[in-house]
Amino acid sequence: MGEGPTGPVTGAVGGTAASRVQAERILSLGFVVIRSVSLVQAFLAIAFRALPAIGEHWLPFACLSVFLLESTVVIVTVLHRNLTALPPALILLDGTVGIVSLAVAVTSAPGTERLTPWSVGLHMAAVSAGALVGLARRSLGSTLLLSSVFATLYLVAVAVPAWPHQVSVAAAISNSLMYPGFAVSSAVFGRLVRDLADEADRSIARIAALEREHGRETVREVLPLLSPEILTDAEGPARSRVVDQLRTAYHRMRFFVDGVSPRGPQPTSPTRSGREPFDAVETVAVAPGACPVPTTDPIPRITP
Repeated sequence: MGEGPTGPVTGAVGGTAASRVQAERILSLGFVVIRSVSLVQAFLAIAFRALPAIGEHWLPFACLSVFLLESTVVIVTVLHRNLTALPPALILLDGTVGIVSLAVAVTSAPGTERLTPWSVGLHMAAVSAGALVGLARRSLGSTLLLSSVFATLYLVAVAVPAWPHQVSVAAAISNSLMYPGFAVSSAVFGRLVRDLADEADRSIARIAALEREHGRETVREVLPLLSPEILTDAEGPARSRVVDQLRTAYHRMRFFVDGVSPRGPQPTSPTRSGREPFDAVETVAVAPGACPVPTTDPIPRITP
């Protein structure tokens, strides 16, 4: 069951918030696509640089392999549980493994290229941890806090060791800001999708409640006309008026239950034996157009 801005949202079918469940599924698949694409980019970047001399540049491949294994665990967990159910420890582990793998991998790159996103390919893969933070955390405060931890870890583990190689400080700060940037944008998008899904579930629940109330009101109006004492108590002209009202009630109930208009086909169910309240109705000839099916006006009350 999902939670809206004011509390849990219950859908109309089976007590489950179907739209919210579908929204969580879409957001989970979105993160899986982001992480998968970033891993493919990392592999291509590392392969382009390291394959010509794999013996000398094996470290980036080792770091990518570690991050790939950890990402597999995260992806499987996300697909089996929605994003908001992920434990904070797993989210923190994901960002830490990504940044540490990046910090180790960039040591094999030339000093001036250690902060270049395509130097070892793991930059964007590690930044995708920010998207996980934004989609998984429920509050903007915790999203900013956790993504800021990742940004600080990036500066300490990746940028600071690269400064002696005369890299740009602006590039280091710019790269670190990508973590809260990805996190906040993902959080805003996730909140929008979830709010729309919650509103859809509330609308479905309201429509279902109105339909149930409409059904109860229709039956409530028709029930007095189904009393077996009505025709017994009515005589003469009053009996004819009662029969007309019974006929109108019958057609209205039939239209409500089966969607069949007065001029539509006859019911296909077998005729039951024995006399029923509507037997008297069916023996009266109906002039064409004489019995419209009311849709909004209440059924007229019986007048003797």
